[in-house]
Amino acid sequence: MKFEHLQSSTSDPFFWRKWRFEFLQTTNDDRGPFTRELREDFFRRHQREGSSLWGYPGEKYDVNEAYKHARLKRDPLLSPHGFFRRLIHKDNLHAREFLESFGPLHWPEGIFTVPRQLEVNLDDFWLYHLRFCLVTQLWEARESRSALSKSWQEAFKYHKEVEPYGPLGFGDRQGGWYDPPNVYYRYTWPWQLVKKDFETWEKETPTIEMREHALQLVGLELNLHLSGSEIIWERCWEPTKAQFRQSIHTRSLWALIWQLFGWDTCQGAWRRCPHCQKYFYPRRNDQFYCTSRQQGLASKRDYARRMRARQKIGARRRK
Repeated sequence: MKFEHLQSSTSDPFFWRKWRFEFLQTTNDDRGPFTRELREDFFRRHQREGSSLWGYPGEKYDVNEAYKHARLKRDPLLSPHGFFRRLIHKDNLHAREFLESFGPLHWPEGIFTVPRQLEVNLDDFWLYHLRFCLVTQLWEARESRSALSKSWQEAFKYHKEVEPYGPLGFGDRQGGWYDPPNVYYRYTWPWQLVKKDFETWEKETPTIEMREHALQLVGLELNLHLSGSEIIWERCWEPTKAQFRQSIHTRSLWALIWQLFGWDTCQGAWRRCPHCQKYFYPRRNDQFYCTSRQQGLASKRDYARRMRARQKIGARRRK
């Protein structure tokens, strides 16, 4: 799918900048030693108790090119949203790797130039990560009833914990242009709509209905986290520099991560390989393993299972 006429705006390139995070601050307000070699040792020893990272601006990068490269190489980790999804939760060294590859999720409000130093609160960072994962899990689980049930359980279990990490609560919806200002609607969980507990709802609800509710929640979260973005018209994107195109102007990497995830849903989202748990973009709709070798072995195992099932059915009929 091509996006020549609708893509992320690069009109504010300082937003998309890599950072060098050289200091890990612990809960004891210790930022560690000052020599580079000792600093890396300090990171490894204290990364689990780290409370924040302090960094300095590095080189700029093009988000659109990073996304296109990820699709071309079929590797979601080359794009900020894929790397963010794949992070090992609460692994602060992994968080540092993401921040140095793509930058912080948010900038301090009111700045117009790149700050000389920036602090990233790690507790907040991981709760933003949890909210994103709870939603993307619902999308990834859409073809499996057992995975959908597990994803619904986790979303409900943690929704209050992650609600402060977004414009509104989990699944909440802002009013439309036809509503009075500052109106929003609270999300109602599907089992609450029919006045049932989760266990009864999960047992009685058809898979297709459970899937529909999951997609509705994913859509609500996509719209919510992109509600602060703008559609602008820009030129100079083609040789004549005489044409204009629509461009989505996002105000943070957090919003951009949701935008890229939304793009993935309409052109083939990533999958997780059942063999090695690696995330990848499939070449075809029927590709579920990251390598052709594993895909071939899976096809052979599936064929063998079908043959055994047919033989058992034939044996019962002959009796």
